[in-house]
Amino acid sequence: TASAMAMIRHILLASLSVLAVSAFTPSTLSAYNLGLSLRSRSTSLRPSTGRIVMKSGGSCPISFFSKLGGDGEKDKPKVSLFSKSAGGDGEKEKTKDVPSMQQTYMQGPMTTGSHGPLSETELAEAKAELDAILAKGFRAPVRSFMDDPKTKWRFGEAPNYDLANLLFLKGKTKNHAEGSLEQIVEDLVKTWEMEASHKTDVNQWETITEDWTIGANGWKMFGKEESASVGNYNTLSWGVDKEVWDTSMSWDETHDVMHEAFPAFPWEVLEVFSGPPRVMFSWRHWAHFTGEYKGNKGQGQLVEMYGMGLAEVSEDLKLKTVEIFYKPEEFFAVLEGKKEASEIAGGKSLVGPGCPFIK
Repeated sequence: TASAMAMIRHILLASLSVLAVSAFTPSTLSAYNLGLSLRSRSTSLRPSTGRIVMKSGGSCPISFFSKLGGDGEKDKPKVSLFSKSAGGDGEKEKTKDVPSMQQTYMQGPMTTGSHGPLSETELAEAKAELDAILAKGFRAPVRSFMDDPKTKWRFGEAPNYDLANLLFLKGKTKNHAEGSLEQIVEDLVKTWEMEASHKTDVNQWETITEDWTIGANGWKMFGKEESASVGNYNTLSWGVDKEVWDTSMSWDETHDVMHEAFPAFPWEVLEVFSGPPRVMFSWRHWAHFTGEYKGNKGQGQLVEMYGMGLAEVSEDLKLKTVEIFYKPEEFFAVLEGKKEASEIAGGKSLVGPGCPFIK
């Protein structure tokens, strides 16, 4: 398909120094090591202008994006609220109704004191703000394999990521250089997440191999059929205490538990520490807790979850094995009101709280 070809071209251009024809040979790994000095050149922001500049590091002030979005209502472009993602509608085999294709799972409000899901007006305003950000030169995540007309979509058609992309761009802490390993891994994982969440036929997932497995924290490893059946939440929370997360919940029940908490739940790659075929990376998941979780109402606080990932990929960059390492219990404790968001902010779950330095 056109989307698949576009992804292949992107990978070939972006990864030329990483993947040679004889993939994963010593010469390939040498090329990868040579490229490490280049991938540290991540884009960062110049807050006064919004232009992209090259800078070592790659961190990005979260508060900057709150100033973007045009000069007022009159500048907002006309948008199609429920514009479809690239490709056809697929086979109309809806498993349940959703308020919009932008809030299929996370259906919380944008601000505290209001109720989700977002109205048509709010979604149109979000689309206009996203367009304004993209017009300044910023890049939205690329999710591939969405244009096959034979795709069996869980909600009857392809998802729309306008709202998710907006909150990702406004809240991310890294701007990865074009073609960097971080950018490639981020797009690959986001594409896999799209397929796992929206394609009901696991045989139509283009991001995984036939013998693909996934698990977390040394708990149970799931094959593709079983992971597709129980869902991502159960797969990655299998060892959590039942009082915190009940893995006997069905696929739909797990998403129903979460769907009122946030308007969207962005995810980003922070750093990639090793190249193919075994890719080690750190990541961050976040959202403003504007909604409700198990009766506990959020106050708009930023809730962050950090972790590590180890992915083994095939020569054509399909996922063979994914292992995630993180502390989901602390995240759920914040949502239940048993822990302050500040206690796990900034990666404390990943590196620990630290201790006073004794002179």
